[in-house]
Parts: sequence; C-alpha cells; structure tokens
Amino acid sequence: MIVEFFGLSNTGKSVLKRELEKKGYKVSRPEKISKTMKFFLFVKHLILNPLNSIYLFNELNSNRVQINLSPEKKSLIRKMRNSYLVGVLAKYEYLKNKEENIFTDEFSLQSLFMILQKKSNEKEIRKIIKKLPKSDYLFLFEGNKEWRHKAYQKKHPIHSGTLMPGSGIDKDYAEEWMEIMEYNFEIIKKIILENYQEDKETFKELKLKYPKIYKKK
Repeated sequence: MIVEFFGLSNTGKSVLKRELEKKGYKVSRPEKISKTMKFFLFVKHLILNPLNSIYLFNELNSNRVQINLSPEKKSLIRKMRNSYLVGVLAKYEYLKNKEENIFTDEFSLQSLFMILQKKSNEKEIRKIIKKLPKSDYLFLFEGNKEWRHKAYQKKHPIHSGTLMPGSGIDKDYAEEWMEIMEYNFEIIKKIILENYQEDKETFKELKLKYPKIYKKK
C-alpha cells in the first residue's frame, strides 16, 4: 500500500523517511529505478490513463509563475516541472500493487505544487486531485512558517541557491513560487480533511506525535 508524505518543503518529510528506512521500514527509492524503467512505467500509466494524463500535463504547462525570466530559465523550470510529474506517474505504477506499506515522499499530492504555479481555487484543485493517482494513507506535514523561512535562507549543499525550492534557478521565481505554494496548501489541506479520515491506530507502533496520519475514506 502507498503511504504518502505531503507538506510544504522543510517540514520534515525527508527526515522521517530516512528514520523509517533506518528502522527497517519499506520506503520508496526512485533513484534506484533506471531511467529506462521509469520511462516505460510512465508510458504504461499514459496508456492506462490517457485522458487524465493529458489533462494533468495540460494544466501544468498552461500556467506558470508570472514574473519576467530569461528563455533559458523558463526552459529549466518547464523541464523541472514536467520531469517531476513524469516521475510521480511512473512511481505510482511501480508502487500501486505492492501489498506491504511503502512510505514515499514527492508523490501525488506533492505534485500539485508543480502543476499549479499560480494561486488557485478550490474548484480547480478538486478537479486536479480527481485526476491524480491516489494513495492509501497520508502523512500530513504542516510545520511552522517562521521556522521554515529561516531554513530557506541556508545555502543549498549542491546548487548555488538556498534551501528554498527553485532558488537554484532564480531567487525571485523561488520566492513567488513559495508564496503560491503556501496559499494553495491551505486549500489542499481543506480538501484532504474531507477525503481522508484521521487514523491513530494503523501506524501507532511508530509512536509519532507528528505528522498527523490519515486514511483514505
């Protein structure tokens, strides 16, 4: 079964995933899937879900952060966003028939932040969620805004930007995108609480105080 981690960046998703792996729990490791296999998994999803897939990519490519950027930066952002959605759909095909619980971040609901790079509304978000693959359980990470934004000022260990998503491409783009993500997150959370119910029993052996755990209704 798919156990999805969802939340804004720097709220602890990757940290918990690493801790669970250390304790012997199954976690997704998409980097261990070859590019060829990922491509075929995506094609499989495209064949099985053509209309949904076309709709999602159309939504992704028909809206963007409204700031002036060079053609080169626009191309990098477009590649990042499309690659992310390809990876999510391929990951779903890889995980969907697993019987054991598999914990994964960077999955279905998280892709909403890539698909919608503008402030959206409840109607639009509901429609997109209906087209996305579904997880069986959801770990909802919220986190403190002030703490997150302090973390975003730290230098990224790999690229030239900071820990704020997108900063390696452009600082202004990253700041605008973060404002959009925070806005849309509140709407997404409202919808989640209607489609999922809190589950305090299934993963009680993990003894987690945070995040909150939900099961799909």
